[in-house]
Amino acid sequence: MSYAPGTEDGPSRVNGNRTLSDGLQDLVQQVDNLQVSATTNTTDVVAASPNSPAPTHQPLVDIRGFSQADRNRLCTGRFVQIKEKEHVTGRIPVSLLLAISPWFQTVYSADPNVSVLYITDSFFLGPLETVIKWLMANSKSKDFVSIPIRKTLRDNLLTMRATRQLGIDDVYTEHIRSKYWGYVTRKIPTFEDITLIEVHALNREDPLYKAMATTLARLRYKDELAEPAQLEDYLAQHSKLAAFMEDIDKEYEAKRQEMKAIKVQREKVWRERQARRAEQAHRAQQRERRAEESYQSAINRLDAAAEGSRVLSEEEIRAIMRRG
Repeated sequence: MSYAPGTEDGPSRVNGNRTLSDGLQDLVQQVDNLQVSATTNTTDVVAASPNSPAPTHQPLVDIRGFSQADRNRLCTGRFVQIKEKEHVTGRIPVSLLLAISPWFQTVYSADPNVSVLYITDSFFLGPLETVIKWLMANSKSKDFVSIPIRKTLRDNLLTMRATRQLGIDDVYTEHIRSKYWGYVTRKIPTFEDITLIEVHALNREDPLYKAMATTLARLRYKDELAEPAQLEDYLAQHSKLAAFMEDIDKEYEAKRQEMKAIKVQREKVWRERQARRAEQAHRAQQRERRAEESYQSAINRLDAAAEGSRVLSEEEIRAIMRRG
């Protein structure tokens, strides 16, 4: 069976930063030299027959800390083809893709015999081929080397989209994303860059796109934009981002109302507790006052009896004390 990778439901995680290792230049050369056939069933990595049995289920792991031998073992066994229509963009070992792609884990669980993954964005074929070459080259390199950072924002966005097309965990592109994180979270990017990020985001869960939209929505909500009219004019022509920001506004307002309700409830509980404490203190004071009055009444009776013509008996004194 075949599947279209990089769907809206593709899961993702972001777990820390990763920078290029000292062996980057060697890997770039390997990537440039490595040929992934578009029409044959062979690669430079140990290949298996298309009829090879499905591998034992490979769990999701972080291969960045794997040895060369362990990474190479992930590249043995059956391969899955990556196709755009009838064009074969490349082939990836099933075990390797299972190790790094939460999305493919879901696909494989549903169909362990999956053999083809179709992509729908034909103009992303170049970056996708680069990602596949990078994966295969890492099976031969001594140390794991991150995906090379490109010179332009557009090229890096294409690289990140290509990895998300295959559902590859976001940790493998974190070093690229961190290059632009401050740019989209601490200030407003140029409208040209906003458009690039919007266009190249696979879906709303794209980390860079989501961070940018959240920042813009927050600044607008708090009325902290220097030129709000310019952004509104821009959003009038970019309905995708405008709708995303509106939903973020709704979430922000819902959370604000939730926090407000929690605050009101806490204040209510505090007032009720204070009222109970005040009532308890009032009752304690009343008990003390009644006890004092009772005691004073008994003393007064004793004094009155002492001034009388006779001395009260011990039994009479006890009776007065009891009545008091």
